[in-house]
Amino acid sequence: MIDFECALNIAFDIAHYIADSISEVAWEDWKKPVGRNPYGSVTKLVDKVAEEAALYIVDEYDPELNILSEETGIVDRGYEEYLIIDPLDGTNNAVNGIPFYGVSIAIGKKTLGDVYFGYVYNIVSADEFYGFKGKGVYWNNKKVETPLETDMRVIYLGKHVKEIRDEVENFIKDELYAGRLRSLGAAALELALVSVGALEYYFQPAERLRIVDIAAGAFLVWENGGIVVNRRHESLKDLPIELGVRTSVFASLKRKILC
Repeated sequence: MIDFECALNIAFDIAHYIADSISEVAWEDWKKPVGRNPYGSVTKLVDKVAEEAALYIVDEYDPELNILSEETGIVDRGYEEYLIIDPLDGTNNAVNGIPFYGVSIAIGKKTLGDVYFGYVYNIVSADEFYGFKGKGVYWNNKKVETPLETDMRVIYLGKHVKEIRDEVENFIKDELYAGRLRSLGAAALELALVSVGALEYYFQPAERLRIVDIAAGAFLVWENGGIVVNRRHESLKDLPIELGVRTSVFASLKRKILC
């Protein structure tokens, strides 16, 4: 197991080197396609630059960790634990000039329930959310003793707004007031905001989120006493840390909100 200080140093340096590296690329070039990642999605130039920056820092530290990253996939370095990296959470926001995107980093072994460290960095605002198992959740270096109270919610609506609304109303004990709903486009950052109480809940009902998208954010929600389940109310703690896994996600600090 990597200790808290070492894990935080690695994550901090990865996130800030990514931020510095992408800032050196002209913004209008960020969206240029440069290939496809192991999931089959188009890799944009900004994704490639962010990934290369992350791997550079990993090489510098040379931790006893394998790597699972969005653009590279699995890098087996001969160890038992994984450094799980989404070098750019919210790529579509970034390339369209929407200032809400960041970096997600987690460390775990075989399943999401094994994750013991999570770090999420908002590149635009420089907000940091991180935690270590048994040590709580920190927001900008301050431990979150009492989560915020809010009625802001995030639901990924996608193309089928009516169907999603109907499903949500059968899933959550809540009345959906449009003025309090948001879909922000960066799952790790949204889960991090749930973990500190800045969002009441996050719901992605489609089976589309990957381990790299949710590992850090889900850990932070669990570490602060919340729930993270799929659309069938099943805990995600048994979800394997593997390349091809996709899932729906509901996360909240309010355990009694589900129907």
